[in-house]
Amino acid sequence: MKRQHIILAAALAAAPAVSAQTLTKEIVIEREIDPTLPEAARISNFPSLVQPQAPVSRLPFVDVTAATRVLGMLSMLEPANGQPAITLSPYRGYASLGYFPAYKLGISAGYSIIAKPASSLNVWTQFDGYSYKDQYDETLKRNSVTVGADFSHLFGRTKRLDLSADFTYNAYNKPWEEEDPNHHTLAFDIDAAWSARHNALAYYVTGAFSHFGFSGKEIHLTNGRLDAVSQNIIKVAGGTAYFITDKSSVNGHVDVSFVHTGHFNTLLNDMTVGGTSIWLPALIGGDGKTMGLITLAPSYRYTSGAFSTSLGVKAQIATNSGKTFHIAPDVKINVRPVSTFAATLSFGGGEHINRLSALYNIDPYMSVAQGYKFSEVPFTADLSLTFGPFYGASVELFGGYAVANDWLMPEVLDGAGGPNPSSNRLIYGSMFNTVDLRAVRYGAKFAWKYNKNIEASVKYTGAPGSYRHSYYLNHDRARHVLEANMSVTPIAPLTVDASFELRAGRSLYTRWFTTVGSEPMKYDLLNANSLNIGATYRFTDCISAFARVENILGRRAYMYNLLEQQGIHGLIGAAVKF
Repeated sequence: MKRQHIILAAALAAAPAVSAQTLTKEIVIEREIDPTLPEAARISNFPSLVQPQAPVSRLPFVDVTAATRVLGMLSMLEPANGQPAITLSPYRGYASLGYFPAYKLGISAGYSIIAKPASSLNVWTQFDGYSYKDQYDETLKRNSVTVGADFSHLFGRTKRLDLSADFTYNAYNKPWEEEDPNHHTLAFDIDAAWSARHNALAYYVTGAFSHFGFSGKEIHLTNGRLDAVSQNIIKVAGGTAYFITDKSSVNGHVDVSFVHTGHFNTLLNDMTVGGTSIWLPALIGGDGKTMGLITLAPSYRYTSGAFSTSLGVKAQIATNSGKTFHIAPDVKINVRPVSTFAATLSFGGGEHINRLSALYNIDPYMSVAQGYKFSEVPFTADLSLTFGPFYGASVELFGGYAVANDWLMPEVLDGAGGPNPSSNRLIYGSMFNTVDLRAVRYGAKFAWKYNKNIEASVKYTGAPGSYRHSYYLNHDRARHVLEANMSVTPIAPLTVDASFELRAGRSLYTRWFTTVGSEPMKYDLLNANSLNIGATYRFTDCISAFARVENILGRRAYMYNLLEQQGIHGLIGAAVKF
């Protein structure tokens, strides 16, 4: 999908000026529009752990990875009128095609209909498809197509309008559901943002609508059949930033979200059988349900030389979703006394909207009929220390602690207790269930860059992996994660990159048919490792060829429904800009 950067007045108050993406040399096909505060997002300088998901290969359009640097300070623009101009490119369009046997296909294309300093209108599309056989000799397949458009316009030097929309149709199968194995999801998003600045005052107003829905019926987590659910989210937000001086500002943000789920079916969880209380996560049918979330987030920001800080609080009111009032810190402190050392301390938390689209990305074989309330992250704390660069090398030490309540984690329906018992299938279905989590995380990263030709990094992250003591963003509960990346440009037209990721100690827990108060059953998801190698050769500035092979070692660890992940796969193809 296409990544679009929306320039908001609030962003102007917190970061250096950037420009909206048009068709430039580096084109990333990934859409990401979130000009407001994210729901319950941690304030962290560390990338979140990548979870094993359904194998999907995106076409690579970024030629060179970003350089590794010491973590920057919080920065602010001086109070001034003006919005950054829209960046222009000599190319109006792009197209790319990649294929890998037996079936792995990626197609991407886009065109800039309007490309002017004050206006841009882009349209784009992306197709991804694959199929492979699991350990039961069943063919798992998926085909997804997305079309989208975005528009930006500057009104003078102080006002800006951004609009975007996209639609995604995704077809996939569950071959173990013999009666109706074919499923699909529909998703579309509409976003709008207005931002402006006048002297020392900046403000923005945004609105968004998001839809995600499943097809078919749920047959495993119920004695009957329950219709698939869909989710609609409406969000409006606004905020201001007032510069007291060129180094400090006071900021305010408010947003209101409404989340409607059709057929809000919930898990029964426990039932008394023969005088014994057991966990029986069966879905109970329900009517449609609408939940609301109001967020107020005032803050004060200051930056000067070697020190910068953002001091804020996030106060939230949730309706029709359990606990009503929530409050969490929203604090970030940066210290950089010398150019070769930086320290960052942050505290965060907040209420979290469980979007069906995000849960589907975690487990594409999740129940199609389950509804979810909000989750709560009362508190997170993160600390990082960065040393360097010294001769192109830097070392980062980091750690953190997080508390999450009613957090959704994958669980499974044991085949022996399923509605269609089978001796050759361990798991029939997967779902999400709530659990309260508390855990620390810790790690280190070494990065090195030599001129523009060689760049490498190695990162280790550790965290506990038990049922209630797991880091909340770590859905596979991996206890050890090792990531290594290298990019080499031996000659100007050629870039070769390699990466390796190991996730060790992965596990999955389920309370299915266990007595209340006993320990849940544990499944070993096996260690997941993936060695990937790719290369891009640029014949000209507008014509290139690429090849990327992933999971070269063929390691087939388990997904959350205990089906094997895809073995060796990749994409080989070409890209043009015109």
